[in-house]
Amino acid sequence: MSSWIYRKPVGSDAHLVAWLEVRLYATGAVEVLPWIENGYLMVAGPTNKSAVYSFKLGGSERFSGSIDLPHHCRTPLINGAALSYWLGEDPAVTPRHDLAYLQATEQVPTYSGRVAPTAGVAQGLATTFAPLSPANIIYQGDSMPATGYQEPIGLLPQHDVLYLTCDSPNTYGAVVRNGFAAGRYPLHYRDEKTQRPIRFSQYANLVLHSDSRVSDLGGSTRGQYTPKPAGTLSPKWDCAHSPSVGYMAYLLTGRWYFMEQVQFAATLDYLTKADEPNMRRGALGLVQPCFGGWQTRACAWQWRTLTQALSVTPDNDTVLRQEFIASVQANIENFHATYVAQPNNPFGWVQPGEGYTNDMQFGASWQQDFVTAAFGYSLAMGLPVSADVAAKHDAFFRWKARSAVMRLGPANGFWYVNAAQYTAS
Repeated sequence: MSSWIYRKPVGSDAHLVAWLEVRLYATGAVEVLPWIENGYLMVAGPTNKSAVYSFKLGGSERFSGSIDLPHHCRTPLINGAALSYWLGEDPAVTPRHDLAYLQATEQVPTYSGRVAPTAGVAQGLATTFAPLSPANIIYQGDSMPATGYQEPIGLLPQHDVLYLTCDSPNTYGAVVRNGFAAGRYPLHYRDEKTQRPIRFSQYANLVLHSDSRVSDLGGSTRGQYTPKPAGTLSPKWDCAHSPSVGYMAYLLTGRWYFMEQVQFAATLDYLTKADEPNMRRGALGLVQPCFGGWQTRACAWQWRTLTQALSVTPDNDTVLRQEFIASVQANIENFHATYVAQPNNPFGWVQPGEGYTNDMQFGASWQQDFVTAAFGYSLAMGLPVSADVAAKHDAFFRWKARSAVMRLGPANGFWYVNAAQYTAS
């Protein structure tokens, strides 16, 4: 199979671009995925683009519909059960991967549980897609910052985990559709100079405009911000509650669309965070928590997304890959220097970022668990870092894992009955 990516600005619009991924198979079959994107980094006047969009293939109209596309969002031009379009007859093949092998690669966590295809969570998987629909990326009140348990939150969202744990024929399509659905969030700050997701080193001090539809926006020490957006409001992105988007879909399909979805999520988290030393520290892109500024759980999910972005970036994409490697290595060096190379607390707790009581000595143990899980996952992934940094990664995780292990102790220590306390001080 060969694949090509095409792009073309829509008319004279400075923001709106039509994209195609065209695949040619050995049999001569041609498959096409069309999408529209409304998201540049520094082009002035970002706003919504409301219009009737249509797509034809082989002289036949495959899609036509009204879409109000908010700024920095995108969507495939698909409506219904299709996952793409075929120039000829759709072969109607649903892939099924070797799940034991996939989990053995440790690019995804290993799940021991099984879910029956008749279970409610399996029956609720999305079987169709419409532009800007949420599919299964559902938060209470369609608000990502909503409190409490939400199915998309975790190392992988529930709909992706079901592909690994459930034999329902709907799991593959649900992974793809939820990869599409992430486009309704304002993640897509494409560098108009390169037509790619941004390179951290080129935007050391740039931060999102305060009107951007993103939670916990920081400031720029040099007053460098993206242009003020306007128009129809998209759902808000919140790193502290953010799901993994596009990652599983990329592993299963190899589509450029999903690779960039992961990269866009990682670069958005970077642009969200202040550039000051106790936050992202300029172009280093540090994920460290900061009391009152970046929650512990935001640190966890930013790290998960950053390492997934590195994982999906091809070896021959040397420029962007080196950017992600540099940031990953800087983070490992920073955590190791702070918590391992010098005396620190013996409990495996990173400095809490959440300000429940406006007291730095008060933190949420479950948010610490998210960080432990994220670093355990990244260690298992076998990231392409230097041997010295890999050793520091391992040492930091061993220290961090104490925060979970020590809470499972005897009554004369950190008693296991207190392990699930919501907060501790």
